Amino acid sequence: MLKVLIVDDEPFFLEFMQDFFRSCQLPCQIVGAAPDGRKAMDILESREVDVVFTDIKMPVMDGLELICSAMELDPSYQFVVLSSYSDFHMVGQAFKLGAKDYVLKSEITPEQILDILQKCGERREEQLLEKQRNTVQKQRFAEMSARLSSLQNMVDNSRIEMKRRFFHDLFYRNLTFSEARRLPGAGAFLPEEPPGALLLVKLDDYYRLLEETWENDSLLFEFALHNIFEEICAGFPGTVFFCFRPDEYLLFTSDRYGEFALKCRLHDLFSTVKTAFQNALLMETILSTSGTKPGPEKTAAQMLKEAENAGSTFFLLGKEQLLTQEPSICERIFEKDTVPNFRQMLNARDTKGLKDHIEEYQIRPETVELSQIRQVRGIFLRYAFYIREYAAENNATQRLYEDLAYFENYLKYYGTLVQMNQWLETVVTVLLQQEYHSSSLVKRVKKYVLGNYFKDLSLSGIAEEMGVNPNYLSRSFSKEYGDSLISYINMVRLQAAAGLLKKTNLKNYEIAERVGYRNVEYFARIFKKTMGMTPGEYRSSAE
Repeated sequence: MLKVLIVDDEPFFLEFMQDFFRSCQLPCQIVGAAPDGRKAMDILESREVDVVFTDIKMPVMDGLELICSAMELDPSYQFVVLSSYSDFHMVGQAFKLGAKDYVLKSEITPEQILDILQKCGERREEQLLEKQRNTVQKQRFAEMSARLSSLQNMVDNSRIEMKRRFFHDLFYRNLTFSEARRLPGAGAFLPEEPPGALLLVKLDDYYRLLEETWENDSLLFEFALHNIFEEICAGFPGTVFFCFRPDEYLLFTSDRYGEFALKCRLHDLFSTVKTAFQNALLMETILSTSGTKPGPEKTAAQMLKEAENAGSTFFLLGKEQLLTQEPSICERIFEKDTVPNFRQMLNARDTKGLKDHIEEYQIRPETVELSQIRQVRGIFLRYAFYIREYAAENNATQRLYEDLAYFENYLKYYGTLVQMNQWLETVVTVLLQQEYHSSSLVKRVKKYVLGNYFKDLSLSGIAEEMGVNPNYLSRSFSKEYGDSLISYINMVRLQAAAGLLKKTNLKNYEIAERVGYRNVEYFARIFKKTMGMTPGEYRSSAE
C-alpha cells in the first residue's frame, strides 16, 4: 500500500484532503500532513513515504524548493502538485524538477485521485523491480570479480613473471631472436620459427573505456584483453603476443614461406584484430607493422621502432588500413605554419573571411610530410586556443565547450588530419551562426515570451502555441539556452519590472500585474532572490 504525505499551508484544505482520502477509502495510507516544505522535509527524513501531494505556494519553503530538496534526499519520491489556476504557470517548473502529476484544487474527484495513485503504484513497482535487477547485477558482478580474483590467484605466477622478464630482456638488451633463444623460458614464449614481423596494436581511447565501461577495474579489463589476444593467436600458429603498455600490445608472427606470405598473414591478422575488438569491446584499434623485407636478422627493439614509425602515419592515412613503413603520402611539402588573422576574423565575426580562410589554409594529408605531423598538430592546437579564448569572452554555449573538450581529449591524441579538418569546420560554423546557441524553435519561443511576458504563460500553453509537445519543448529549450523556460520567463519579467521600478511610481502590486505575476508576494520574493534586494530597495538604489 502506498504511503502518502500531504503538504499545504491552508489548514482547511489540509484537513479536507485528509478527510477526502479517508472517506473515499483510497488504496493508500496517510503517514503525515505538513503546513510547509520544511516540516514536510522533517517527515520525509524520519518516515517512509512513497507519494507527496504538495501545494506550490507556501511559506518557509515552497513546493518547488521542497521537490528539489526531497529529490536530492531520494529520487524515488513521487510528487503530485496541488495547483490553483493562479499558479498554474509554475506547474511546468515543478514537472521540470521531477513532479509526476498535478491536480487542480477546484476539480478534485475520487476517480482522478484513484487514477493518480494507480499510476504511482505502477511506477513504484517498476522502481522496486529495477532496484532488484540492479542488486542482482551487482551481486553477479561481485561474484564474477571474486571468481576472477580466485582464478587469477590460481594462475602460475612464476610463468607470468618469467614471461615479463623474458620480453624485458628481449627489448632492453636489444637481442635478436636467435640470441633470445638462449634465455630461460624462450621455448615457452617464442614460436618455433623466428618471428619475421611485429604487429603493433594500439587500443584507441583505452583509458576512457577503462573508466566509463570497466569502472577503472584494470585487472578485469586486462583479463578481457588477454582473452581476445589468446583467441587471435590460437587462429594464427606461430604468433605470440605481449602487453608492452596498458594500451599497446605486440604480436610477433612468423611465416616460413617468404616475404609475400608474411605480408598476407599480417593483413589477415589486421582484419582479425580489427573485427575482434570492434565486436567484443566496441573498441577501435590502430595497427602498424615493422618491415617484412628479408635481410640481416633484426632485434625486437628494431622491429618495434619500425612499427612505431609506421604507426605515426595514421594521422595522415587514417585508422582503417594496416600502416607500414613505406607509405606513399606526399605530393608536395606542407609549408603553412601560421594561422594568419584567424583571431581578428573571429572578433569581427567575418563569416566569409573565416570560411575562405578555412578553405584556403585547410591542411590535406597529401600536402604533409611525416616529419611535419607535430607541426600540423600544433597549428590545430592554436586554432583551439583562439576559439576557446573567443568563446570565453562571448559567453559561448555548453555545446561549444563540449566540442573543444572533445578536441583536446581525443582528436589531438587519436584523431586523424581529416577528422581535425572536419572538427575545425564544424566548430567555426557553429560559432558564426547568428545565434549559435539558439535553435529555430528556441528563437521562436524567446520572441513569443518577449512579446507576451505580461500574460499568464505556462509551458503547456507555449508548447501549444509552438505546435510541439511540452516535454520536447522543455528539453530543447534547456539544452540550447542552458536554463529552464520558466527561468527565462522570470528573467524577462524581472527585467521589465526593474525598468518600471526605475521609471515609474507604480505600486509593487501594479508592477507585478503588468509583468505577468498574479501574486505580489511571490513577485517580491523572486525579485529579491534574483536581484539580491527587494523591489523597494531596488527603486531606492536607482534614484
